[in-house]
Amino acid sequence: MSSDELAPRRKQRADERFESVVDDLEALMRSCLKPQFEGYGGQITLSRERTEAFESVNEGRKALRAAGKRLGWKVRTYYEQDGGRLHAFDVRERPEHVSRAMSRHAAKAIDGFFRGHSQD
Repeated sequence: MSSDELAPRRKQRADERFESVVDDLEALMRSCLKPQFEGYGGQITLSRERTEAFESVNEGRKALRAAGKRLGWKVRTYYEQDGGRLHAFDVRERPEHVSRAMSRHAAKAIDGFFRGHSQD
């Protein structure tokens, strides 16, 4: 078989591998969502090892955007060069009731942190 005949097969295998990675990322992103936030406010951080598994940071960003799109996210990514981690955030505008729920959740978490770390 010539290299011209193999090219479509290689592309198909690469596309299948990419879709498999997107499937895995989608499941991971979905598992990080809090039901009370109705799918909003998702975020994920990929470790250096997970990020290095991509051919490039751009491929990692592309996979995160594709997975997020499946969840209805508007994805913003950030690559932490010194730590080697890749972050993705859902930056959609949230409905008011979801924003309030998120604010309450954050306030409770901060309060719990300070109550657990008081210097009495």
